[in-house]
Amino acid sequence: GSQWNDVVLFDESWAFKETRQRWLYTAITRAAERLTVVR
Repeated sequence: GSQWNDVVLFDESWAFKETRQRWLYTAITRAAERLTVVR
């Protein structure tokens, strides 16, 4: 998959209750160097 050095993740995983774990894993693993999570 694609990767970026810096990723900003707007955590709206509450909207994906059935697939939350998979959604977060995919989003988090896109960051090569820095991940910022906004809740």
